[in-house]
Amino acid sequence: VSHGTSRRRAPYGCGAEDATFKVCRSLAARRAGARRASVDPADDPLEQELACFAEAFLPTAEDRHRKSHLLDVIAEAAREVVDSGSRIYPFGSSVNGCGEAQADVDAVFIVPPDSELRQAPYLLRLMAEATEGRPLQVIEKRLNARVPVLTLELLDEDGSETACTCDLTISNLLPVYNSRLLRSYVELMPSLSVLVTVVKRWAKALGVAKTYEGFISPYSWTLMVVYYLQVCHGLPSLHAMAQKATQRVDQYYNVDFVS
Repeated sequence: VSHGTSRRRAPYGCGAEDATFKVCRSLAARRAGARRASVDPADDPLEQELACFAEAFLPTAEDRHRKSHLLDVIAEAAREVVDSGSRIYPFGSSVNGCGEAQADVDAVFIVPPDSELRQAPYLLRLMAEATEGRPLQVIEKRLNARVPVLTLELLDEDGSETACTCDLTISNLLPVYNSRLLRSYVELMPSLSVLVTVVKRWAKALGVAKTYEGFISPYSWTLMVVYYLQVCHGLPSLHAMAQKATQRVDQYYNVDFVS
């Protein structure tokens, strides 16, 4: 037990990395032709490994409810900071369906274009002050970073920590569209969720998911899984299905896709 929340054990009594590599070995065996077409899915070792992995590590309804409550409390604080027109948009793995139970929440604070409160460090400082009297505590303030971030944690009714945290940034909508795209793919192919989680755990265990060491990001690993499923398993391209490119973010990024 940590911070008032229970941790589910990895399947088979093994550690998280062991569980991940067990699934990956099953994936490799199938790729090598070990799986016969006549095998019933219920008897397929890979399907069993994935199901057990999902039960151990993917979010439950309680996890999703707690994160939703955290966002509601943050949105209430945002309305206090900016009287009207402000919005809190969640993004990241907790939204797109490709995250684990303990993954934090990412959110962007959008303010009206005509608002005088447009500077990210100042807005986040006001948000930190708005936690007073609410079931929130400030974990970290990186107000002078290239992308200023405020990390908040939800508190229980008795004021105890929940380990449910949110990284709040200002006025960058592109990650929101990225998350909606991946969420649409998960809705098309639900197995994508656990496959991505396994691959990201595998990449982290091997140390090949650290961008500051020159490797690709977890988001890039996610896109590689999507591409694999498109090429090998018929997952359609939601970009290709879009009729025309009309919607852009920051005048540079085409965010048109079928959802």
